[in-house]
Amino acid sequence: MLARGYFAKCLFTLAAVLTFAAVFPVLTHAADPGLANWTKLSPPTSPSARLGPAMAYDPVSKKIVLFGGFGKTYLNDTWTFDGTTWTKQKTSVAPPFARVLPWDLTSGPRS
Repeated sequence: MLARGYFAKCLFTLAAVLTFAAVFPVLTHAADPGLANWTKLSPPTSPSARLGPAMAYDPVSKKIVLFGGFGKTYLNDTWTFDGTTWTKQKTSVAPPFARVLPWDLTSGPRS
């Protein structure tokens, strides 16, 4: 039983690292669809480095929503990215660490 939990934790960690490795270049570079060129972005503020955050695209606000993850501790902060600027959001509730960020087109994000 202990081995199963350890194996699941290792798989989750691997999935988190692969997700971050796949998403990081997208979050630090912007593409010009007309030219297919990438431009390095250097926003003045940005979320801290983390593993396993939950992310979703909000088609209403046209922003990427980033929640939680694991840095030096479990993180429960929320950030939005509009393609240029990261903004830390003040939320009325700070939910615990999340692994997914489901999206409901009728009522918005749920954690």
